[in-house]
Amino acid sequence: VIETHQIQELPLNGRSFVQLTLLVPGAAASDTENPRFTGLLGGVDISMSGSPANANAWLVDGVDNVDHGSGRTILVYPSVDSIEEFKVQRNSYGADMPAAGGAQINLVTKGGTNKFHGSVYEFFRNDKMDANNFFLNQAGQPKAELRSNNWGYTFGGPIKKDKLWWFYSFRDQAI
Repeated sequence: VIETHQIQELPLNGRSFVQLTLLVPGAAASDTENPRFTGLLGGVDISMSGSPANANAWLVDGVDNVDHGSGRTILVYPSVDSIEEFKVQRNSYGADMPAAGGAQINLVTKGGTNKFHGSVYEFFRNDKMDANNFFLNQAGQPKAELRSNNWGYTFGGPIKKDKLWWFYSFRDQAI
């Protein structure tokens, strides 16, 4: 189980929660895995303990999140800042888990509280701010272009104190 503070502090490539699965022993990403792509452009080609990559159950708040047409893509990609808990189970599943031969990957999203709270963030990478690699310099080659901008915000609060809350998260990514 990985909690909120750990999720937000870990250096995740592309700020994708899918990268958290690679922290689990026995997880192996395919050569085509690219965390910068989501939806139909990107698949979650991660094998757990030798099982096929499409044998994993991806859940958001306990609800199935797998596109069963392909079996390798997930439908919803919550922002890292909207995740309360991330849990991976690899074997000996309980009766409450769906039938999948691979891992059970469940993330729990944040909810509102009795106080208004939120966050704003931006993470960017730009090759103009990087030095060239020693080996590229030796070969007289220019550095590769790298442009990535990931920004968003979260906001939540009460509707009716101690009874009803709301939480909203937005994330955008430019590559």
